[in-house]
Amino acid sequence: RGAWDAVQHGACGDLVDELRGNACAAMRALASGQQVAGGAQLPLSDVALRALLDQHRRELKADWDSRAIGDEQVRAEYWKDLEDALMPEEEMVRKQNSRFGNQRLAGPLEQWQKWLASDTSTWQTGEILLDDLIALMERMPAEPLARTTRTALEGAGRRVVALEQALTERKATQTQLSASTAELQSLREELRAAKDKLLSLTSERDLQREEHEKTRTEYLRLIEDTRKKFDEDRQKNEALLQGTNQNLLNQTRQTGMLEGKMQALSLEASALREEVASLQQRVRDTERQKGQVEADREQLKNDLGGATARADEAAITARRLAQESEEARQTLAEREQERERQPKCGCVLQ
Repeated sequence: RGAWDAVQHGACGDLVDELRGNACAAMRALASGQQVAGGAQLPLSDVALRALLDQHRRELKADWDSRAIGDEQVRAEYWKDLEDALMPEEEMVRKQNSRFGNQRLAGPLEQWQKWLASDTSTWQTGEILLDDLIALMERMPAEPLARTTRTALEGAGRRVVALEQALTERKATQTQLSASTAELQSLREELRAAKDKLLSLTSERDLQREEHEKTRTEYLRLIEDTRKKFDEDRQKNEALLQGTNQNLLNQTRQTGMLEGKMQALSLEASALREEVASLQQRVRDTERQKGQVEADREQLKNDLGGATARADEAAITARRLAQESEEARQTLAEREQERERQPKCGCVLQ
């Protein structure tokens, strides 16, 4: 029994590795966009991709059933392991199918959007683009198909709204044009009336022209007289202006001299203010020093009083010590005298 288990497990394991390798290679080739056996190539519709994967699964199962050896339970377990190993590869194929679908639909969708945005597009061109887009969408998976459909419908909706707005604006423009036409007709009638009035005023203008010539001659004479008077007044004003400029120049010079003196006085006043501030600072410093001197002198007086008292005490002590020393010296002298009066034999005199 142990040998049979080893044989069937070994055979099933080797077969699983072989089939998994072949299946994964086929899945990865399909996911990379290559054309596989049978002519299938991504992108595919969800139905076509599901049928392709089911067919691949059936072929793999048939190969497994024909080559796998062992008990039914053992073969079922290893087949389940093989199916589990293929699920990530199949999921990768589905994702790549959606990605390739988005890429394939991007170009036709962009052309459709450009056609919608163009004001010079014809329906013949749009119909061709739409047929190509629909034919391509029929072979696409659901996710790119839904995204592309939504984008195309949104673009068409925006274009319809824009056209409706343009139509509304055109109607408004036509209404304004009708009103402008009526206004233009009214202006033409007014212009015709104005021309008639102009003809009637032409004769009056000729009469007024003669009167105007007379008035112009008189006006020119008055202008010449006024110009002469203006020249005379200008010469007088120029002479007056020159004198005024000379006075102004003199005043400017005097003002400059006064400003220079003022600046000098300002500098001198600033120097004096700085000197006064310095003197005031010195007075304050002197007063502080005076206060310090007074305090020191008071302290010295106190110290002198203490020293005097200690000196008096020392003098008293010195006098007392001198007196005691004198008394001790006298006592010593008396003892010396008594010792000298005593006989040298050692007898004591009574």
